[in-house]
Amino acid sequence: MVTDLDENNFRDFISTNGIAVVDFYSNWCPPCRLMDPIFRSLSSDFGGSVGFGKLNISKVSDIPEVYGIRRIPTLIFFREGEEVDRMVGVRPKRKVSERVKSLMEQDCPNLDAVGRVDQ
Repeated sequence: MVTDLDENNFRDFISTNGIAVVDFYSNWCPPCRLMDPIFRSLSSDFGGSVGFGKLNISKVSDIPEVYGIRRIPTLIFFREGEEVDRMVGVRPKRKVSERVKSLMEQDCPNLDAVGRVDQ
């Protein structure tokens, strides 16, 4: 599930999800439209163990300014509310997935690819 973010829920979203990925985008942006199905597919793949949210920079300007968003799409990876990485531009699903998995492994090395603990 992908959460639509705005100034009312952004801070809570990145703080309450141990790992969160936020897609800074706009509807008028062709590369953003290319990234959207990739992002939604990743959200399904990780089955709720990672928070995936989208923030439309055309509707919310203060948060992108705080994070220095200059180009879109920009994916920012958060751990416990703090930025730990970012990717700018359309990225292959595999590359984004690898980054999410590496963050998960840093938190709990026994997690499998979709966030379940190996027995």
